Amino acid sequence: MKSQSVATTGNFFDMKEVFALPGEGDNDGSLYADQDTTFSGLTVFGFGKIFIQGSNPEPPGFGGTAESSVTINFLLSETTAYTLSGLLNELEDGGSAFAQATLLDSLLSPIFDFQTTADDPVLLLSDSGSLAAGVYTLQVKSFGVGSAEQNFFDLAGFDFNFELVEQQVVPEPASMAVWTLIGVSFIGVHRWRRRTSASV
Repeated sequence: MKSQSVATTGNFFDMKEVFALPGEGDNDGSLYADQDTTFSGLTVFGFGKIFIQGSNPEPPGFGGTAESSVTINFLLSETTAYTLSGLLNELEDGGSAFAQATLLDSLLSPIFDFQTTADDPVLLLSDSGSLAAGVYTLQVKSFGVGSAEQNFFDLAGFDFNFELVEQQVVPEPASMAVWTLIGVSFIGVHRWRRRTSASV
C-alpha cells in the first residue's frame, strides 16, 4: 500500500510574490526581483533572486526593497518522505539581504529552517525525513533592503528542489511475527489433519 500525497487543489497550492518598491530620493539606483518556480508531480523546482543597488553621495538618496518568494501549502493523508536539495546565497555591501527556506507544520513549528547570514552567505540545502499526515507550508524567499542614507549593492537568491516521495508501507516487526505464527500454525493444523485422515 502506498501513501497518498494530496494537496489542497489536487496538486501543490502556491503563492508566488515578486516586488521591487523604491523609496524616495533622486539619486541613481535600481531594484530587481525575479522568480521561476515550477511543479512536476510532487516535486517543486524553485528559483528566485533579487538585486538592489543605490548610489547616494548626498542623502536623502535612492532606497527601496525587493523580494522574491514562494509559499506552498500541501496536505498529506499518510506518512510521506521528503527530500530537499539546492542552494541559498546572499551578498551584502551597504544594505541588507538574505535568503531563507523553511518548512512548517500545522502548528507553525519548523521542520527545517535554513537562512543565510553574513558569516554563512552561501548555504547548501540538504535535508530529508518523514512527514506525518497533516498540513504543511513550505516558504522560500530572497529579500533585500537598501537605505537612502548610504550606498548599497546587495543580492540574494534561491535555487532548490523539494520532493515528496511516496513510501512503501513496511509491516512492523510485531505484525510480521504474528503473521509468521499464523502461517506456522496453519501448516501444523494441515499436517495434523492429513496424519489423522491417513490413520483412520
